[in-house]
Amino acid sequence: MKHVQSLELLHASLHIREPLELRERLDRIMRTARDILGLRRLTLFLADPEGLCLRTVASTALSPGSRPIPLTDSENPVVRAYSAHAPVFWNPQMPTTRAIRLQPPYDHPVGLPSDGFLNLPLIVQGRVIGVLGVEHPEGGWILDRETIQLMELFAAQAATAIEHARLYEEARRIAAELQQKVEALAQADAALVESVRLRAMGQMASGVAHDFNNILNSILGQVQLLQTRFAQGSVHAATIKETLRLLEAAALDGAEIVRKLREFTRPAEEEAFVPMALDKVIEQVLDTTRPRWKDQAEASGRRFRIVTECASVPPILGNASELRAVVTNLLFNALDAMPQGGTVTITLRHVQRGGETAQRAEGLIVNGEWGEKRRRSERGGVVLFTMTDTGVGIPDSVKARIFDPFFTTKGTRGTGLGLSMVHGIVRRHRGEILVASEERRGTTITISLPIAVDIPTVVMSEATALPSVPYCARILVIDDDPLGVDVLMAFLQTLGHEAVVATGGPEGLRLLETNKFDLLLTDLGMPEMSGWDVAQAAKTRLPSLPVVLVTGWGDHIDPSRLAGTGVDVVLTKPYTLSDLGTGLSKAWGASTVEPRRGYNVARCNETCEV
Repeated sequence: MKHVQSLELLHASLHIREPLELRERLDRIMRTARDILGLRRLTLFLADPEGLCLRTVASTALSPGSRPIPLTDSENPVVRAYSAHAPVFWNPQMPTTRAIRLQPPYDHPVGLPSDGFLNLPLIVQGRVIGVLGVEHPEGGWILDRETIQLMELFAAQAATAIEHARLYEEARRIAAELQQKVEALAQADAALVESVRLRAMGQMASGVAHDFNNILNSILGQVQLLQTRFAQGSVHAATIKETLRLLEAAALDGAEIVRKLREFTRPAEEEAFVPMALDKVIEQVLDTTRPRWKDQAEASGRRFRIVTECASVPPILGNASELRAVVTNLLFNALDAMPQGGTVTITLRHVQRGGETAQRAEGLIVNGEWGEKRRRSERGGVVLFTMTDTGVGIPDSVKARIFDPFFTTKGTRGTGLGLSMVHGIVRRHRGEILVASEERRGTTITISLPIAVDIPTVVMSEATALPSVPYCARILVIDDDPLGVDVLMAFLQTLGHEAVVATGGPEGLRLLETNKFDLLLTDLGMPEMSGWDVAQAAKTRLPSLPVVLVTGWGDHIDPSRLAGTGVDVVLTKPYTLSDLGTGLSKAWGASTVEPRRGYNVARCNETCEV
């Protein structure tokens, strides 16, 4: 019988490695004692973390005692089993001082009462974690060798199970803490990237203002010249045409500056990396930062020379906004390192797998082994981006700290976040970064980024012609900006359409209830109702009405997410006459509107006369 019980205990032990919390594990131990060993009463005592007492953690008794047992109570049979690392028998009829310690090999039956408690130490890897108190089974027991060894086997399994449960709970706790720390680091990293981006924008702000002042000066000068010539009565058609061309070019230049600025400052969103050309990223950064390294520098008597040696390289997988932030901060650091002016050289190279490598040697980048492990592990090799300046270099005393957050050598001018942010972004792109520098000999920064491999093939559908908006379509314009309305109405009339204007959302919706329109153009930012609200309300009443949202924030709106907004097309300010015509055609094609029947073409031609 005891042999069978041993086998059943062995079978039960196979479940010890199951990931269970401590309470579930204790319940299993109790069921095993009841179902396999037929024990009447079982109590589990575990030592507290400080090792001061034993606490009852599980018991089959109806009213188990919960009072801790101090480990200083050396006469207590439970404490004696804990301290002696050996089984201790005790019968309630005998004084606790008469509790008997049992010692192996248990070769002869022990002449003890058939009822009583056997206290067995719970030992894991030589360390006692508690005590298992077992009362005699139904009918009593004979404490011979097999019985005691069976109880020790059960105690050993219970100890191992409890330890596994503790480790499981500890692992879960550590995993939860680690997850919290990872999330906190991700948030801090995002804030770091954003703060550095804003710092970069602050440094460029005066340069952007300089560019806008140049554009405004050109526009103002051309307008005043044209007014003066009109007053003198000597304006030729060719002069007017050339002046209008210059004004248009100036306006488009201003729009391009705004577009680049917005694209540069667009927050990096959580999105999958996409294939991109690193040379285009460099080109965008140089265009956007030109006021800093050219206009401002020349105004202060410094001259920077930017040399680009960008060979044709394969695309990489990355986030354009983050990579622009990397190049911008490295460029600004290089400029700061050359207070008297100097040269910044930017190179791009494709290094094939197993091919040329680079390492540090005497502070310079030369042929060698740096990055070889990375190149061997990346199919297609890597792109090496290198930026070298002729500045003051980095002192040996601070080289080890340049990637530390908040470490700066620029005093109050620096935040100490630039290179830390750069390092984090490069790592996120599965890249490597190396800084090699010598005092008074400049600095070279090399970034290794893996080539984009297995790029998904995008099947381009054949271009389809946009449907034409019917001539002299009746269009409702909702906008509270008089100057913007005047330009839009003139554009619509030039395209051959009739425009009806409402200065706000509520007025425009009332017009929709009492009039028929072919299209709706609404501005986004209005005081009473936003353009989104107007579009939703209009689509609710007239589901087939094409709706165009006109906004200066169009480049921040994802066209693929317009479903359900009521907006068919977003028209971004500033827009040209051609942009407006294309936007109307797209909205018309996206809608199922039926042309108005019986429209008076003669009245239309009269109304839309230009």
